Amino acid sequence: MRGTTYKRCGCRNPETGEKYPAGKCPKLVNRDHGAWWARYDAPAGSSGRRRQPTVGPFKTKKAARQALTEELAKFEIHGRQLDRSLKTGAYLETIWLPAKKESLSTSTFADYTEIVQLYLVPGLGHLKLVDLRDKHVIALYEAILQINRPLPEGAKPSEMLRRLLEVRAYSTRQLKVGEALRRKQTKPISPARVRKIHAVLHSALNWAVKSKRLRENPIAHVETPRIRGRRVNRLSGRPNASSGGRRPERCPAR
Repeated sequence: MRGTTYKRCGCRNPETGEKYPAGKCPKLVNRDHGAWWARYDAPAGSSGRRRQPTVGPFKTKKAARQALTEELAKFEIHGRQLDRSLKTGAYLETIWLPAKKESLSTSTFADYTEIVQLYLVPGLGHLKLVDLRDKHVIALYEAILQINRPLPEGAKPSEMLRRLLEVRAYSTRQLKVGEALRRKQTKPISPARVRKIHAVLHSALNWAVKSKRLRENPIAHVETPRIRGRRVNRLSGRPNASSGGRRPERCPAR
């Protein structure tokens, strides 16, 4: 992407009564006359027409150049334009999962797909990928741990929790007379399962960085819930020696 800085003012041509084009006023040679602006080529809109947004005014050319650099950085990284309209849900379902399918076993891919559909898309899918922040993910994990647990007296489920509950399947067994419909899974989600969800999301966002869709992983420093009763090595995911060498417990049913 390209950009330029220029100086302009509001003066009019005394002969035509029209404003001077940018940079054409003869008084602009004076240091204190007019102001500095920046203009850059942006990705075409839905109509396909060329777009050249401007930023300014600035008192100095240096300030205009700095602003131009910052604006270009929002749209381009390592020579590739960032898609600022890409939603997190669309990235996970239509870009990342299909790209991972060939490298994963059938069971692992099914588990990844379930995590994306049950947790990541309902909780984060509406957010633009470039706008995803650690606070959104922390709120998601808190809501996941609230599933199938009683809320404090007088409290109402958060909007995040409502979205997660809406996508959970109902039991398909035949109901008795007067029996209310129940969810298929009624057990709370364990911290171990949240750690797995985090691992999947972390991997997906790392891949977004490698594929130039993000500058950095926004959840690189998010801490997941601890599994009570044992310490887990963050690098290997295995129990430390203090846990007696026990193998990690299997993730519970979703």
